Amino acid sequence: MKKLLLVATVSETIRGFLIPWAEHYRAQGWKVDAMALDISTCSACIDAFDRVWDIQWSRNPLNPLNLVSAPRHIRQIVQQQDYDLVHVHTPVAAFVSRYALRRLRRQSALKVLYTAHGFHFHREGSTLRNQIFLTLEKWAGRWCDRLIVINQEDRDAALKHQIVPSQHLHYIPGMAWT
Repeated sequence: MKKLLLVATVSETIRGFLIPWAEHYRAQGWKVDAMALDISTCSACIDAFDRVWDIQWSRNPLNPLNLVSAPRHIRQIVQQQDYDLVHVHTPVAAFVSRYALRRLRRQSALKVLYTAHGFHFHREGSTLRNQIFLTLEKWAGRWCDRLIVINQEDRDAALKHQIVPSQHLHYIPGMAWT
């Protein structure tokens, strides 16, 4: 049986956007788990997934907690459960998870996908903030097998800044900035 782990920073993202993915993959015979902050308090998530994993991190990308204990916790769970695919969402969870799994991907058949629901660098951001977050995305782009973007602005930015090789970038229209 194939095993999938869906990861987001907060359980509201899992509940609001990813339960249909769980239903789809479970109907295909996959075991589907989820990981997020306080996900064990989300009854819809408990019902939708085979197993849920709480993780302690913050939506604040500058919070040191995100890089102190979370990467080790992610690695342990992914190794223990022997997932085939880890699909990460939201910038903080995506960066920390890709960082945590960067070596494990090379040592196993594990695949890591990142769906960007909007980069932390963007046309409205300050120059310094954009440069910091762009640099982090370029690093983390090397730590995943595929990058999925859901709007044209992120697709254009990913191509322009070569966050991943173009053949690893997939655009699935999901939302537009106006």
